[in-house]
Amino acid sequence: MLRAAINLVRTGGHDQWPGTHTRGTTRARWACAQGPPRTPVRGHQTKLLGCNFRSALTKRTRKSAFYGVKHLNELLVAGQGVLLRREERSLSVQLDYCLRTGSLVSTLPGIYTAPQPGWQARIRAADAFRAGCVITGAAAALITWWPECPITEVSVAVPHKVRGSYPGFVWEQREVHPDLIAHTEGLRVAGPALSVLDLLPALGGTVIDEALRRGAVQLADLWQALRLSPHRPGNHLRRDLLEDSRDEPWSEAEREAHRQLRQAGLTGWRTNHRVTVKDLTYFLDIAFPRLQLAIEIDGWAHHHTKKSFVADRWRSVRLSTAGWLVLPFAASAVLEEPDAFVEAVREAVEHRRAAQEF
Repeated sequence: MLRAAINLVRTGGHDQWPGTHTRGTTRARWACAQGPPRTPVRGHQTKLLGCNFRSALTKRTRKSAFYGVKHLNELLVAGQGVLLRREERSLSVQLDYCLRTGSLVSTLPGIYTAPQPGWQARIRAADAFRAGCVITGAAAALITWWPECPITEVSVAVPHKVRGSYPGFVWEQREVHPDLIAHTEGLRVAGPALSVLDLLPALGGTVIDEALRRGAVQLADLWQALRLSPHRPGNHLRRDLLEDSRDEPWSEAEREAHRQLRQAGLTGWRTNHRVTVKDLTYFLDIAFPRLQLAIEIDGWAHHHTKKSFVADRWRSVRLSTAGWLVLPFAASAVLEEPDAFVEAVREAVEHRRAAQEF
């Protein structure tokens, strides 16, 4: 009873706070000066990215650090998947706890994301890691013109060398010409033309075909980007592939068809030729306009739905009624039997010329 009475006097008449100690007059005076007690942290759960901060985890931490803390999920959303320690110094305790429990991961030093971050978050992490950097290669293509681009790492051009190795990131010290830089969503990224050149050593001419088919670039844009990026390793290969793409193929099979027709000495043909039939516009893969001879090259994926199959049949019918002779080739036939392909085209050209002369 005597001990209880002494404690009541020391606390200024207030009940004992949960989780606090009342030993010592200094503590008692401080408690009396603060007025009514606030909601204590001990026993109170604050959820941050699924983390529960309990008294057992925070008993050695300054309790005031957890009052008025923003929800880390909200901060991640605001940072588009990225948290920078230098910008959230007041949350250092919470960040450290989430790192220990695996609710956050350190994608790069001082830069945190949710576990297993997507490529968009990785790209933003790289941008935040080095000021003045330019996102290049597959990462640039992914966010500018090719959402399905195959990607295994984020490549970044930096003005100064980056020390250390970080999994999933490649740092290349090089200067990027300002005319080749695009600004999108607050990021500095390689424009479509430069990203195509970056991918050529790994993907070959396929990336040129894809960019041309999507209308992301013109062949002249690729040549200009090559001229503005001199002395780069692999430029000889890039130049050869651009030269091989002079007829602007939209697929690897079309590229091979162009190559075979050139080697066979056949002339008078054009690629992606525009034809209008009854207010409908079609682009022919390869056309001999004067002979009204069309060559169509399709792969298995071309007719992936019944609707596309029917539309393709109507296309052929309308072109035929307009006087065109359509030669449909499977992409595999062009790639695997090039001699037979050339011979069939040569015979069709001769027959059409003979018919016109007659």
